[in-house]
Amino acid sequence: MESDLLIKEDEFHKENKKLEERTKELMKKKIQDNLIRETLNTKTDLDNIRAKKLNSDEVDLSNIAESTRGHDTNDEDLNTADAMGRKGAGHFYRAKIKRLQIENIRIQTENKNKTDEIIKLQKEKQALSEDKENGLLLITLQRIL
Repeated sequence: MESDLLIKEDEFHKENKKLEERTKELMKKKIQDNLIRETLNTKTDLDNIRAKKLNSDEVDLSNIAESTRGHDTNDEDLNTADAMGRKGAGHFYRAKIKRLQIENIRIQTENKNKTDEIIKLQKEKQALSEDKENGLLLITLQRIL
């Protein structure tokens, strides 16, 4: 009787080990599928940005900013990358690079817009400064005459 219970327990342990391995394989596959899907999304976003950039100077990045929000690297991401193997890690890092490229383009666009605004304000300041000088010169001339 006791030996039967031990045999069944061993069978349950073996079956449990098989289930754990299968679960681990499924989790790796799910992570890789998510990374591939994310890579495709970021590639599409990157292509959209490039197309918009070619068509106009202004790029609307609101939907890109929302998609990249919350994707900062942390220890948990690195642990999952280590756990998924070389192929999965490759997909993971490619997706991360795509996100960083999108962020880089967004920052460059913001910088360009701010630079354009600074140039516009400097021209306006120069014009106002000239107007001020002309006004002071006119006032001085009127007092003399």
